[in-house]
Formats: sequence, structure tokens, C-alpha cells
Amino acid sequence: MLNSDLIKYILVDIHGVLTDGQERKRFLEYMSATYGMDYDRHNSLWTDHISALDIDQESASDYLSVVNSTFHTHISVNEYYHLVVKHITVNQVLLDALEKFSQHHQICIVSDNLKELRVALNSIFKLPFSRYLQFFSYELGKTKANGMFSPVLHQLRANPNECLFIDDSAKNIETAKAIGIKSVQFTTNEQLFTDLKLIA
Repeated sequence: MLNSDLIKYILVDIHGVLTDGQERKRFLEYMSATYGMDYDRHNSLWTDHISALDIDQESASDYLSVVNSTFHTHISVNEYYHLVVKHITVNQVLLDALEKFSQHHQICIVSDNLKELRVALNSIFKLPFSRYLQFFSYELGKTKANGMFSPVLHQLRANPNECLFIDDSAKNIETAKAIGIKSVQFTTNEQLFTDLKLIA
């Protein structure tokens, strides 16, 4: 499927690529139905806080304090993020493809994610996922759109042209392309596999 021998590293996003990308919507709907949290208000809180959470500028405990105060609930950090993960549908077809790619390329997970969500993800992403190199924004203090690729390349001791990046975000794709990383924007498995055949 991937014909280029020049690619040593495949950098892969999680949400919207290794998942169907609908987990946030399903989670917010569940929290609305179960805890009475207004969908739009909850979504707005998530949007307002996620950037700071992803780079560890705000703790998950502080965020949950805001959520609980806003909706008069008493949800713990662990419960909240395990409920997020409960609503994830894994893209098993792509995970299986990555396992085949790993015979010739180093697979690297590159994700904007906070620590608590990463820990919760362990319950659904098992082997071979745990064997892949993993880079998370909360560890590096940068998101993919704001400088994360430089420390990732440094830790890999890789040149940009040795890497292929797969993400569903157009902004992240453009950021990677701007520093010379070959990139494919994910929409469907079929589209991705077609695009990978064109990588030279």
C-alpha cells in the first residue's frame, strides 16, 4: 500500500483517524441525557479549555471543577475521561494496516491529548498500539499546530522527508507540510489507502 522506501516513520493521529471521530458528539449527547448537561454549553466549555488541557497548562482536576460547578454535578476526573473513551469507536481496519506497515516503517502516535485521556485510551488501544512510539502534546508542551513536530523529529533523529503524517485536521496537515513532512489528510480508509499508493 505504501510504496516509498524513503519513508522511515509514519506519524499517525488518534481522534478522527484511529477512531471514527464521533466520540465527542456521542459523549456530549450521553452527558446531556444522563447528567442533564446542556449539550451546547458543555461543548463550549470543552472547546474553551481543550487547548490548555492538551499542553498541560490547565489540570484535568481544574477543568472538572469548572464542569461540576457549571452543571452542579460531582463527576471525578477518571469517570469523566473513561466515559469519553466509552464512546470511542476504533478504526480497526486502519489499526490492522498499521501493523502491516510496522514491518517496514516505524509507527509513531502523534496526538494532541492530555494525560488523563491518554491513560483512559489504554483500555481500548492495546497491542500492537502500545508498542508504537508515542508523542503527546501534554508531554511536549506544544500542539501539532503550534510547534510539536520539531521536538518529535528531534527525538526521532529524523529528517522531515523521512516521515509521513496522517491526520484529519487540515490545519495540522498544512503545519506538517510547511516543514517538509509528507502528509495525507484522512477522510476515509479507502481515500487514505488510495493516497498512500501515490506517495513517492
